[in-house]
Amino acid sequence: MMTDMIPSEKEQAALDLFIESVYKPDFELRAASREQECFDELMALRQEILDYLHNKKASMQEHLVRTQEPVGDPSF
Repeated sequence: MMTDMIPSEKEQAALDLFIESVYKPDFELRAASREQECFDELMALRQEILDYLHNKKASMQEHLVRTQEPVGDPSF
């Protein structure tokens, strides 16, 4: 596992698309959850996943900023 790898633009784009896909309503899935009386649980799980994905995105962005900071004292 490469934990020190700088997130690439492709990885960030993929994460953004995945977040978008979770936001996109799935009417068949929601209808099935209503039939099985678990709509609230489905929406709670959806929110947990969105929170995780947004935290992952923020972590990727922080890592990118940290790896681009200059090393040592700035020269003036």
